[in-house]
Amino acid sequence: DSAFGLAGVLRRDDNNQPYLQILAISNIAWNKVAIHFHKQHESDEMRITNLENLLGTVISKKMPILNNNLRNEPRHGEPHRGHPPLENFLGIPLRGEGDQVVGLIGVANRPEGYTKKLVDFIKPLLVAAERFIEAYRHQDERRNLMAQLKDQAEYDTLTRLPNRALFMDRLHQAIHYS
Repeated sequence: DSAFGLAGVLRRDDNNQPYLQILAISNIAWNKVAIHFHKQHESDEMRITNLENLLGTVISKKMPILNNNLRNEPRHGEPHRGHPPLENFLGIPLRGEGDQVVGLIGVANRPEGYTKKLVDFIKPLLVAAERFIEAYRHQDERRNLMAQLKDQAEYDTLTRLPNRALFMDRLHQAIHYS
């Protein structure tokens, strides 16, 4: 019943700064400018880099944040220009191995607000989401390691020049296609 929602995985950039990579989000096209922006960037990786807000609090406190009166919430932060006002919010951290926060689910503007009873009710869904995020992270780590191994197998680590194995592979390809 919530008007807005998102699910994201916690990542770190090249400077080791945390950000939230959005995996799923409700329709954010609330006006013409937002519709245009969404269409331009719908295939891009959506990131939330400013975590000095309720989403960041969910991550740092490692516990659900439930607020049914956001008008008086100092951690609310400034919404994007044109975004409809948020009346209430529920943010739930998703935990991975070692109880570390690996992502979060956030919802807002449920007409009847949010309760602890609702959080308890959706716990099985949260466990499934946590497993999904862990599988996603492991798949991503595996893909990165495979790319590193391929790079190390084909290029000299000191000079970054193609090594003999890559040269021979490309030579065989050239002979095959000529």
